[in-house]
Amino acid sequence: MKILCLADIHGSNTVFSELLNLEAVYDAVFIAGDILIPHQEKSLAPLLVKVQKHLQVPIYLTPGNHDYWKKSLWAPYKQISPLIDETVEIRNGWKVFFTPWSTPFGNWNWMRPDKHFQEDFIYTIPDDVKIIVSHGPAFGFIDLVRFQHVGSVDLLNTIKRLPHLQYVLTGHIHGWEYDSIKEGNILFQNISCVNEDYLYKGQFITLELPD
Repeated sequence: MKILCLADIHGSNTVFSELLNLEAVYDAVFIAGDILIPHQEKSLAPLLVKVQKHLQVPIYLTPGNHDYWKKSLWAPYKQISPLIDETVEIRNGWKVFFTPWSTPFGNWNWMRPDKHFQEDFIYTIPDDVKIIVSHGPAFGFIDLVRFQHVGSVDLLNTIKRLPHLQYVLTGHIHGWEYDSIKEGNILFQNISCVNEDYLYKGQFITLELPD
């Protein structure tokens, strides 16, 4: 099973064009937030619809701190699923939890301090989840900004208690060149597709999962 993974499109025409140039060889698409540009959602959403029709697979997405759209934006498109602190099973027991939150940085959307994370995550993420798709990173894992860790401690603590978790896919931090960190049985992977100048990095991440 082949999953196309990305985050931080920020409405980039270049990124959408590159997506439309991909071969239709995927089984699903995961997007970890910052998809559109604030106040231009209605004009940009059709670009993602074109990508879905081109690739002919379901797209699962969660918003990021630059996303202000509501779920109703995607309601007409049955193959695009907006997920906010929700779990979906894509195939054969592969359960994926999607969450939009990041720790506070400026005056943006979908941000909250750690003390508000813990209870929600404990009761929302099932023990049998194998993949987390989060806009914000966990503390200490691909979360450095100006030499400071900006990830969520509570997300990290929640990750540690999930016995079947294998992948944590995050965006939000543009500066990392698709870095990944393996910690025990868990792969932490940055899937942001643009750099700090909001320019396309030149490739997307593909996740290969056993069927």
